[in-house]
Amino acid sequence: MKLRLIILLFIAGLKGTGQVTPRIQKQVDSIQQVIQTAGHDTIVVNAIKKWSDLIYTTNTVVDFELMQRIEKISAKNLKKKLTPGEKKFFLKSKSYALNNIGLYHYLNVDYIKAIECHTKALKIREQTGDKQGTAASLNNIGLIYDDQGNIDKAIEYYTRSLKIDEEVNDSLGISNSLGNLGNVYYAKKDYEKSLQFHMRGLRLKEKLHDTEGIGASLNNIGNIYLIQGDLEKAMDNYTQSLAIKHKINDIRGQSDSYNNIGIVYFERGDLDKSIHNSKRALQLVEHRGYIPEIKNAALQLYQVYKKKGDYSNALKMHELYIRARDSILREENHKAIMLQEYKYQYEKQALADSVRHLEEQKIKDARLAGEKALARKQQVDLKNKRFQQYVLFGG
Repeated sequence: MKLRLIILLFIAGLKGTGQVTPRIQKQVDSIQQVIQTAGHDTIVVNAIKKWSDLIYTTNTVVDFELMQRIEKISAKNLKKKLTPGEKKFFLKSKSYALNNIGLYHYLNVDYIKAIECHTKALKIREQTGDKQGTAASLNNIGLIYDDQGNIDKAIEYYTRSLKIDEEVNDSLGISNSLGNLGNVYYAKKDYEKSLQFHMRGLRLKEKLHDTEGIGASLNNIGNIYLIQGDLEKAMDNYTQSLAIKHKINDIRGQSDSYNNIGIVYFERGDLDKSIHNSKRALQLVEHRGYIPEIKNAALQLYQVYKKKGDYSNALKMHELYIRARDSILREENHKAIMLQEYKYQYEKQALADSVRHLEEQKIKDARLAGEKALARKQQVDLKNKRFQQYVLFGG
Protein backbone atom coordinates (compact mmCIF):
# COMPACT_ATOMS: atom_id res chain seq x y z
CA MET A 1 0.00 0.00 0.00
CA LYS A 2 1.37 3.40 -0.94
CA LEU A 3 1.81 6.27 1.48
CA ARG A 4 1.20 9.27 -0.72
CA LEU A 5 3.06 12.42 0.22
CA ILE A 6 2.24 15.60 -1.68
CA ILE A 7 5.87 15.91 -2.60
CA LEU A 8 5.24 13.06 -5.06
CA LEU A 9 2.68 15.13 -6.92
CA PHE A 10 5.21 16.37 -9.38
CA ILE A 11 5.64 12.96 -11.02
CA ALA A 12 4.87 13.46 -14.70
CA GLY A 13 1.33 12.50 -15.59
CA LEU A 14 -0.05 12.43 -12.06
CA LYS A 15 -2.68 14.98 -12.98
CA GLY A 16 -4.02 12.92 -15.84
CA THR A 17 -7.39 11.50 -16.66
CA GLY A 18 -6.21 8.98 -19.24
CA GLN A 19 -7.63 5.61 -20.18
CA VAL A 20 -6.34 2.51 -18.43
CA THR A 21 -4.64 -0.30 -20.32
CA PRO A 22 -6.55 -3.53 -21.07
CA ARG A 23 -4.43 -5.36 -18.49
CA ILE A 24 -5.28 -2.84 -15.75
CA GLN A 25 -8.94 -2.76 -16.82
CA LYS A 26 -9.08 -6.53 -16.38
CA GLN A 27 -7.74 -6.13 -12.83
CA VAL A 28 -10.26 -3.35 -12.15
CA ASP A 29 -13.11 -5.58 -13.38
CA SER A 30 -11.97 -8.31 -11.00
CA ILE A 31 -11.83 -5.82 -8.10
CA GLN A 32 -15.33 -4.55 -8.89
CA GLN A 33 -16.60 -8.11 -8.72
CA VAL A 34 -15.01 -8.52 -5.27
CA ILE A 35 -16.73 -5.29 -4.14
CA GLN A 36 -20.13 -6.47 -5.37
CA THR A 37 -19.89 -9.81 -3.56
CA ALA A 38 -18.10 -8.61 -0.42
CA GLY A 39 -19.70 -9.63 2.86
CA HIS A 40 -18.00 -6.98 4.97
CA ASP A 41 -17.03 -3.33 4.47
CA THR A 42 -13.38 -4.04 5.37
CA ILE A 43 -13.20 -6.17 2.21
CA VAL A 44 -14.83 -3.37 0.20
CA VAL A 45 -12.39 -0.75 1.49
CA ASN A 46 -9.33 -2.92 0.83
CA ALA A 47 -10.60 -3.65 -2.69
CA ILE A 48 -11.12 0.06 -3.39
CA LYS A 49 -7.58 0.77 -2.15
CA LYS A 50 -6.23 -1.79 -4.63
CA TRP A 51 -8.31 -0.18 -7.38
CA SER A 52 -6.89 3.21 -6.44
CA ASP A 53 -3.32 1.87 -6.55
CA LEU A 54 -3.89 0.84 -10.17
CA ILE A 55 -5.21 4.16 -11.49
CA TYR A 56 -4.23 7.06 -9.22
CA THR A 57 -1.43 8.28 -11.50
CA THR A 58 -3.53 8.12 -14.67
CA ASN A 59 -7.00 9.16 -13.56
CA THR A 60 -7.15 11.49 -10.58
CA VAL A 61 -10.89 12.12 -11.01
CA VAL A 62 -11.78 8.44 -10.58
CA ASP A 63 -9.28 8.16 -7.75
CA PHE A 64 -10.92 11.14 -6.03
CA GLU A 65 -14.30 9.39 -6.27
CA LEU A 66 -12.79 6.20 -4.86
CA MET A 67 -11.33 8.11 -1.92
CA GLN A 68 -14.72 9.68 -1.24
CA ARG A 69 -16.26 6.19 -1.17
CA ILE A 70 -13.67 5.00 1.36
CA GLU A 71 -14.24 8.07 3.53
CA LYS A 72 -18.03 7.59 3.51
CA ILE A 73 -17.83 3.85 4.22
CA SER A 74 -15.39 4.46 7.07
CA ALA A 75 -17.47 7.29 8.57
CA LYS A 76 -20.61 5.11 8.39
CA ASN A 77 -18.92 2.20 10.15
CA LEU A 78 -17.36 4.39 12.83
CA LYS A 79 -20.89 5.21 14.03
CA LYS A 80 -21.46 1.52 14.74
CA LYS A 81 -20.36 -0.62 17.63
CA LEU A 82 -17.02 -2.07 16.47
CA THR A 83 -14.28 -4.31 17.78
CA PRO A 84 -11.01 -2.47 18.58
CA GLY A 85 -9.48 -3.95 15.43
CA GLU A 86 -12.36 -2.79 13.24
CA LYS A 87 -12.31 0.70 14.75
CA LYS A 88 -8.57 0.99 14.11
CA PHE A 89 -9.05 -0.20 10.52
CA PHE A 90 -11.78 2.31 9.68
CA LEU A 91 -10.01 5.21 11.41
CA LYS A 92 -6.86 4.46 9.44
CA SER A 93 -8.86 4.10 6.22
CA LYS A 94 -10.64 7.39 6.84
CA SER A 95 -7.39 9.27 7.42
CA TYR A 96 -5.90 7.61 4.33
CA ALA A 97 -8.87 8.75 2.23
CA LEU A 98 -8.85 12.28 3.66
CA ASN A 99 -5.14 12.56 2.91
CA ASN A 100 -5.69 11.66 -0.74
CA ILE A 101 -8.81 13.81 -1.07
CA GLY A 102 -6.64 16.64 0.22
CA LEU A 103 -4.09 15.79 -2.44
CA TYR A 104 -6.76 16.07 -5.14
CA HIS A 105 -7.87 19.49 -3.88
CA TYR A 106 -4.23 20.59 -3.75
CA LEU A 107 -3.79 19.63 -7.39
CA ASN A 108 -6.84 21.70 -8.24
CA VAL A 109 -5.54 24.71 -6.29
CA ASP A 110 -8.29 24.51 -3.69
CA TYR A 111 -5.93 25.10 -0.79
CA ILE A 112 -8.73 25.74 1.72
CA LYS A 113 -10.30 22.31 1.16
CA ALA A 114 -6.86 20.69 0.92
CA ILE A 115 -5.79 22.01 4.33
CA GLU A 116 -9.20 21.10 5.78
CA CYS A 117 -8.82 17.48 4.63
CA HIS A 118 -5.21 17.17 5.76
CA THR A 119 -6.06 18.71 9.13
CA LYS A 120 -8.86 16.15 9.63
CA ALA A 121 -6.46 13.35 8.64
CA LEU A 122 -3.84 14.77 11.01
CA LYS A 123 -6.30 14.79 13.93
CA ILE A 124 -7.20 11.12 13.38
CA ARG A 125 -3.57 10.11 13.04
CA GLU A 126 -2.59 11.93 16.22
CA GLN A 127 -5.50 10.35 18.11
CA THR A 128 -4.61 6.83 16.93
CA GLY A 129 -0.88 7.23 17.52
CA ASP A 130 -0.04 6.85 13.83
CA LYS A 131 3.33 8.60 13.97
CA GLN A 132 4.31 8.02 10.35
CA GLY A 133 0.91 9.21 9.13
CA THR A 134 1.07 12.24 11.43
CA ALA A 135 4.45 13.22 10.00
CA ALA A 136 3.09 12.82 6.45
CA SER A 137 0.06 15.02 7.19
CA LEU A 138 2.25 17.70 8.76
CA ASN A 139 4.51 17.59 5.72
CA ASN A 140 1.54 17.90 3.36
CA ILE A 141 0.13 20.91 5.21
CA GLY A 142 3.60 22.45 5.12
CA LEU A 143 3.75 22.02 1.37
CA ILE A 144 0.44 23.83 0.93
CA TYR A 145 1.64 26.77 3.02
CA ASP A 146 4.89 26.67 1.05
CA ASP A 147 2.95 26.91 -2.21
CA GLN A 148 1.02 29.88 -0.86
CA GLY A 149 4.25 31.67 0.04
CA ASN A 150 3.62 31.42 3.79
CA ILE A 151 7.22 30.44 4.51
CA ASP A 152 7.11 30.68 8.31
CA LYS A 153 4.07 28.37 8.50
CA ALA A 154 5.72 25.98 6.06
CA ILE A 155 8.85 25.85 8.21
CA GLU A 156 6.73 25.22 11.31
CA TYR A 157 4.99 22.19 9.78
CA TYR A 158 8.11 20.81 8.05
CA THR A 159 10.00 21.03 11.35
CA ARG A 160 7.24 19.22 13.24
CA SER A 161 7.19 16.56 10.53
CA LEU A 162 10.96 16.12 10.69
CA LYS A 163 10.91 15.76 14.48
CA ILE A 164 8.39 12.90 14.32
CA ASP A 165 10.19 11.23 11.40
CA GLU A 166 13.36 11.24 13.51
CA GLU A 167 11.46 9.83 16.52
CA VAL A 168 10.27 6.82 14.52
CA ASN A 169 13.47 6.61 12.46
CA ASP A 170 11.60 6.95 9.14
CA SER A 171 14.53 7.50 6.80
CA LEU A 172 12.41 8.33 3.75
CA GLY A 173 10.32 10.80 5.74
CA ILE A 174 13.45 12.42 7.20
CA SER A 175 14.90 12.72 3.71
CA ASN A 176 11.77 14.43 2.37
CA SER A 177 11.53 16.81 5.32
CA LEU A 178 15.20 17.78 5.04
CA GLY A 179 14.77 18.52 1.34
CA ASN A 180 11.65 20.60 1.93
CA LEU A 181 13.33 22.59 4.71
CA GLY A 182 16.35 23.14 2.47
CA ASN A 183 14.10 24.50 -0.28
CA VAL A 184 12.05 26.76 1.98
CA TYR A 185 15.14 28.29 3.61
CA TYR A 186 16.53 28.88 0.11
CA ALA A 187 13.32 30.77 -0.72
CA LYS A 188 13.82 32.72 2.50
CA LYS A 189 17.38 33.53 1.30
CA ASP A 190 18.89 31.88 4.36
CA TYR A 191 21.46 30.05 2.26
CA GLU A 192 23.56 28.70 5.12
CA LYS A 193 20.59 26.92 6.70
CA SER A 194 19.43 25.77 3.27
CA LEU A 195 22.87 24.28 2.61
CA GLN A 196 22.89 22.52 5.99
CA PHE A 197 19.56 20.83 5.35
CA HIS A 198 20.42 19.84 1.76
CA MET A 199 23.80 18.43 2.84
CA ARG A 200 22.12 16.36 5.56
CA GLY A 201 19.56 15.22 3.02
CA LEU A 202 22.24 14.26 0.53
CA ARG A 203 24.10 12.11 3.05
CA LEU A 204 20.90 10.29 3.98
CA LYS A 205 19.90 9.75 0.33
CA GLU A 206 23.31 8.24 -0.34
CA LYS A 207 22.74 5.77 2.53
CA LEU A 208 19.31 4.96 1.10
CA HIS A 209 20.75 4.57 -2.43
CA ASP A 210 18.10 7.05 -3.58
CA THR A 211 19.65 7.85 -6.96
CA GLU A 212 16.98 10.31 -8.09
CA GLY A 213 17.05 12.06 -4.72
CA ILE A 214 20.85 12.32 -4.81
CA GLY A 215 20.64 14.03 -8.22
CA ALA A 216 18.08 16.54 -6.91
CA SER A 217 20.12 17.30 -3.79
CA LEU A 218 23.30 17.85 -5.78
CA ASN A 219 21.45 20.28 -8.05
CA ASN A 220 20.03 22.17 -5.06
CA ILE A 221 23.44 22.37 -3.42
CA GLY A 222 24.89 23.63 -6.71
CA ASN A 223 22.24 26.39 -6.75
CA ILE A 224 23.32 27.55 -3.31
CA TYR A 225 27.01 27.61 -4.21
CA LEU A 226 26.18 29.49 -7.42
CA ILE A 227 24.31 32.23 -5.60
CA GLN A 228 27.14 32.43 -3.05
CA GLY A 229 29.63 32.90 -5.89
CA ASP A 230 31.54 29.63 -5.37
CA LEU A 231 31.59 28.67 -9.06
CA GLU A 232 33.95 25.72 -8.63
CA LYS A 233 31.73 23.95 -6.10
CA ALA A 234 28.62 24.86 -8.10
CA MET A 235 30.10 23.29 -11.24
CA ASP A 236 31.17 20.18 -9.34
CA ASN A 237 27.66 19.59 -7.97
CA TYR A 238 25.92 20.35 -11.27
CA THR A 239 28.24 17.96 -13.13
CA GLN A 240 27.58 15.15 -10.65
CA SER A 241 23.85 15.83 -10.84
CA LEU A 242 23.93 15.71 -14.65
CA ALA A 243 25.66 12.32 -14.63
CA ILE A 244 22.93 10.89 -12.39
CA LYS A 245 20.14 12.37 -14.50
CA HIS A 246 21.65 10.75 -17.59
CA LYS A 247 21.80 7.45 -15.70
CA ILE A 248 18.11 7.54 -14.77
CA ASN A 249 17.03 9.12 -18.09
CA ASP A 250 15.56 12.21 -16.44
CA ILE A 251 15.15 14.49 -19.47
CA ARG A 252 13.88 17.54 -17.63
CA GLY A 253 16.57 17.09 -15.00
CA GLN A 254 19.24 16.88 -17.70
CA SER A 255 17.95 20.11 -19.19
CA ASP A 256 18.16 21.84 -15.80
CA SER A 257 21.69 20.60 -15.21
CA TYR A 258 22.96 21.57 -18.68
CA ASN A 259 21.46 25.03 -18.30
CA ASN A 260 22.93 25.45 -14.81
CA ILE A 261 26.34 24.46 -16.16
CA GLY A 262 25.79 27.02 -18.91
CA ILE A 263 25.15 29.67 -16.24
CA VAL A 264 28.42 28.80 -14.48
CA TYR A 265 30.35 29.15 -17.75
CA PHE A 266 28.57 32.47 -18.35
CA GLU A 267 29.69 33.71 -14.92
CA ARG A 268 33.24 32.60 -15.74
CA GLY A 269 33.10 34.54 -19.00
CA ASP A 270 33.32 31.48 -21.26
CA LEU A 271 30.42 32.43 -23.53
CA ASP A 272 30.92 29.68 -26.14
CA LYS A 273 30.72 26.88 -23.56
CA SER A 274 27.76 28.65 -21.97
CA ILE A 275 25.92 28.64 -25.32
CA HIS A 276 26.87 25.02 -25.97
CA ASN A 277 25.39 23.80 -22.68
CA SER A 278 22.27 25.98 -22.67
CA LYS A 279 21.53 24.97 -26.28
CA ARG A 280 21.70 21.33 -25.25
CA ALA A 281 19.32 22.16 -22.42
CA LEU A 282 16.86 23.73 -24.85
CA GLN A 283 17.16 20.95 -27.45
CA LEU A 284 16.19 18.34 -24.87
CA VAL A 285 12.89 20.00 -23.96
CA GLU A 286 11.71 22.24 -26.80
CA HIS A 287 10.05 19.56 -28.92
CA ARG A 288 8.64 17.92 -25.79
CA GLY A 289 6.90 21.09 -24.70
CA TYR A 290 8.42 21.32 -21.21
CA ILE A 291 7.60 25.00 -20.73
CA PRO A 292 9.48 25.88 -17.49
CA GLU A 293 12.71 24.36 -18.79
CA ILE A 294 12.24 26.06 -22.19
CA LYS A 295 11.81 29.39 -20.41
CA ASN A 296 14.98 28.96 -18.34
CA ALA A 297 17.17 27.86 -21.25
CA ALA A 298 15.83 30.57 -23.58
CA LEU A 299 16.47 33.28 -20.98
CA GLN A 300 20.03 32.12 -20.44
CA LEU A 301 20.73 31.93 -24.19
CA TYR A 302 19.25 35.41 -24.67
CA GLN A 303 21.63 36.81 -22.04
CA VAL A 304 24.66 35.07 -23.54
CA TYR A 305 23.89 36.05 -27.14
CA LYS A 306 23.23 39.63 -26.05
CA LYS A 307 26.56 39.82 -24.21
CA LYS A 308 28.30 38.31 -27.22
CA GLY A 309 26.72 40.87 -29.55
CA ASP A 310 24.74 38.28 -31.52
CA TYR A 311 21.54 40.32 -31.48
CA SER A 312 19.72 38.22 -34.07
CA ASN A 313 19.87 35.06 -31.96
CA ALA A 314 19.36 37.11 -28.81
CA LEU A 315 16.07 38.39 -30.23
CA LYS A 316 14.95 34.85 -31.16
CA MET A 317 15.71 33.56 -27.68
CA HIS A 318 14.04 36.55 -26.05
CA GLU A 319 10.87 35.95 -28.07
CA LEU A 320 10.92 32.25 -27.11
CA TYR A 321 11.44 33.21 -23.48
CA ILE A 322 8.49 35.64 -23.58
CA ARG A 323 6.19 32.99 -25.10
CA ALA A 324 7.17 30.44 -22.46
CA ARG A 325 6.94 32.98 -19.65
CA ASP A 326 3.49 34.14 -20.78
CA SER A 327 2.30 30.54 -20.96
CA ILE A 328 3.40 29.99 -17.37
CA LEU A 329 1.87 33.29 -16.27
CA ARG A 330 -1.47 32.33 -17.81
CA GLU A 331 -1.41 29.10 -15.84
CA GLU A 332 -0.36 30.92 -12.66
CA ASN A 333 -3.02 33.59 -13.20
CA HIS A 334 -5.62 30.86 -13.67
CA LYS A 335 -4.51 29.29 -10.40
CA ALA A 336 -4.48 32.70 -8.70
CA ILE A 337 -8.01 33.43 -9.91
CA MET A 338 -9.17 30.04 -8.66
CA LEU A 339 -7.47 30.66 -5.33
CA GLN A 340 -9.09 34.09 -5.01
CA GLU A 341 -12.47 32.56 -5.82
CA TYR A 342 -11.98 29.92 -3.14
CA LYS A 343 -10.92 32.63 -0.68
CA TYR A 344 -14.00 34.68 -1.59
CA GLN A 345 -16.29 31.69 -1.13
CA TYR A 346 -14.58 30.85 2.16
CA GLU A 347 -14.87 34.43 3.45
CA LYS A 348 -18.48 34.63 2.26
CA GLN A 349 -19.27 31.40 4.09
CA ALA A 350 -17.43 32.64 7.16
CA LEU A 351 -19.44 35.89 7.04
CA ALA A 352 -22.67 33.94 6.58
CA ASP A 353 -21.74 31.74 9.52
CA SER A 354 -20.94 34.84 11.56
CA VAL A 355 -24.25 36.51 10.65
CA ARG A 356 -26.12 33.28 11.32
CA HIS A 357 -24.35 32.97 14.66
CA LEU A 358 -25.26 36.59 15.45
CA GLU A 359 -28.91 36.02 14.50
CA GLU A 360 -29.00 32.82 16.51
CA GLN A 361 -27.51 34.67 19.46
CA LYS A 362 -30.14 37.42 19.10
CA ILE A 363 -32.87 34.79 19.06
CA LYS A 364 -31.32 33.13 22.11
CA ASP A 365 -31.05 36.50 23.88
CA ALA A 366 -34.66 37.37 22.99
CA ARG A 367 -35.84 33.94 24.11
CA LEU A 368 -33.88 34.26 27.33
CA ALA A 369 -35.30 37.77 27.90
CA GLY A 370 -38.80 36.42 27.24
CA GLU A 371 -38.24 33.56 29.64
CA LYS A 372 -37.00 35.98 32.29
CA ALA A 373 -39.98 38.28 31.71
CA LEU A 374 -42.35 35.32 31.93
CA ALA A 375 -40.68 34.19 35.12
CA ARG A 376 -41.03 37.68 36.62
CA LYS A 377 -44.69 37.78 35.53
CA GLN A 378 -45.25 34.33 37.04
CA GLN A 379 -43.66 35.50 40.26
CA VAL A 380 -45.86 38.61 40.29
CA ASP A 381 -48.96 36.53 39.46
CA LEU A 382 -48.06 34.10 42.22
CA LYS A 383 -47.60 36.94 44.70
CA ASN A 384 -50.90 38.50 43.65
CA LYS A 385 -52.67 35.17 43.90
CA ARG A 386 -51.25 34.56 47.32
CA PHE A 387 -52.18 38.09 48.36
CA GLN A 388 -55.72 37.60 47.07
CA GLN A 389 -55.97 34.30 48.93
CA TYR A 390 -54.62 35.94 52.04
CA VAL A 391 -57.15 38.77 51.83
CA LEU A 392 -59.96 36.37 51.08
CA PHE A 393 -59.07 34.08 53.91
CA GLY A 394 -58.44 37.02 56.09
CA GLY A 395 -61.91 38.45 55.46
